[in-house]
Amino acid sequence: MDYRKEAQKIPAEDRPISKKNVSGLGNFFGIYGGEHIAATEFVIGATLVTLGVRATDIFLGLIVGNILATLTYALICAPIGVDTRVTLYSYLKKVMGPYMQKIYNVVWGLASIAMAASMLTVSASAVREIFGIKLQTEWYPTDIKFVLVVIVLGIIVTLVAANGFNAVAKFSSVCVPWMIIVFLAGFCVVVPQLIEITGASGIHGFGDFMALMNTSVWNGEVIEGGQDLTIFHVIGFAWMCNLAYHGGLNDMALFRYAKSARYGFVTCYGMFIGHFFA
Repeated sequence: MDYRKEAQKIPAEDRPISKKNVSGLGNFFGIYGGEHIAATEFVIGATLVTLGVRATDIFLGLIVGNILATLTYALICAPIGVDTRVTLYSYLKKVMGPYMQKIYNVVWGLASIAMAASMLTVSASAVREIFGIKLQTEWYPTDIKFVLVVIVLGIIVTLVAANGFNAVAKFSSVCVPWMIIVFLAGFCVVVPQLIEITGASGIHGFGDFMALMNTSVWNGEVIEGGQDLTIFHVIGFAWMCNLAYHGGLNDMALFRYAKSARYGFVTCYGMFIGHFFA
């Protein structure tokens, strides 16, 4: 039997990647910075403010939840990805057959459309001031310029993704440091304004900072009709908000390129700078 010919009959997307295509640790820092250090965290933080979460609950809840998420990446998703060297779709086909694979592809495809649309909308909102686009407050776009910006951003992201793992990693490695600087700059600008508005005496230590946050930001007040959330809700949210990627194994597509399953711990970079700091 000619094993080479038999192997060529297997579709390329179903073949495990070869050892020569595995990637180094640096690319994973870029990938997981780009995947989790995003402006949507600003929106999530503001939402938690309106739902009665206190600052102490935010800090402790996000620490615990993000540790659990990192461990799920490192102890479940990464080992399976490194062991099989295939995507989740190929893995499902082997384990559950082609019909279940097709069903999953449809369901996850629809979910991906929704997530991509939301992320592109947030990205377009970040640059709308540059193009003189008014704030979009309806569930549908009200400015054609906003739609055009979303389309252009979508084309850029698609072209980068279509060029494969290394292209995404390099693109992320360039963008992520600037995103971290922007987040830090936002913090440095807003906190003095908050001190001035509230009449606080200033921040001389971490205790003063937490006191300011507990009294002026995450003060436990709930907007009318909102649900009063606790630290357990924050832990669950931080752990589960990327469940499809770590517990659901979608990031097998990335970890199949890892030299070692220990690369799963690199996700703490995105978890804590993205999901915690932002």
